[in-house]
Amino acid sequence: MLPTHRTLRSELALAVALLALASSARAGVIKVPGDYNTLQVAVNNAAQGDVILIHSGFAAGPVDIVDKALVLVVDLNGQATVPQIKIRDLAPDHHVVLRGLGADGNAFPFGPNDAALVVTDCQGRVTVEGSTLRGANGWWGGPVTSSGHPGAQIDDSASVAFSHCLIVGGRGLNTGGDLMPPGSGAAGLDVDNANIS
Repeated sequence: MLPTHRTLRSELALAVALLALASSARAGVIKVPGDYNTLQVAVNNAAQGDVILIHSGFAAGPVDIVDKALVLVVDLNGQATVPQIKIRDLAPDHHVVLRGLGADGNAFPFGPNDAALVVTDCQGRVTVEGSTLRGANGWWGGPVTSSGHPGAQIDDSASVAFSHCLIVGGRGLNTGGDLMPPGSGAAGLDVDNANIS
């Protein structure tokens, strides 16, 4: 039986992800959902250099990657969205690749959060491809803020590369009344002491 177009795309995406970390001899593949039902648990249990293959359309809570070289790729060249992605404290020889995984700070019930993508104190490399990053809008719930949040907040990081991404700052809340003044919208990309390409 011949492979379907969808199967070929999924296998191609996985092959590209594996090539991205070819230097890691023990890279494994973790499927979400499947091996783990949440993305954060998969990240926590992944070894350095592992590939996390995320089912297209999968929705999850926020994800926090702390000093771990990983590839997070959505299968079938699809998209998956979480409320927020944090990558922090990467060592110089660590590389995180996000492919097709986006973030939306307004995602219910987890949002709003902050910036959709937060990269902080990373001496290693971060590569984001084919992702949509939307910062949280200002809103009246908890936490209360009338100003929008950036699509991506990059601080004190050596190398962050974006390719084929849409990065949008959140809208401000323009009806604060007497309790809270109106807030402004946010930039799509907010950078402080970082190299961006």
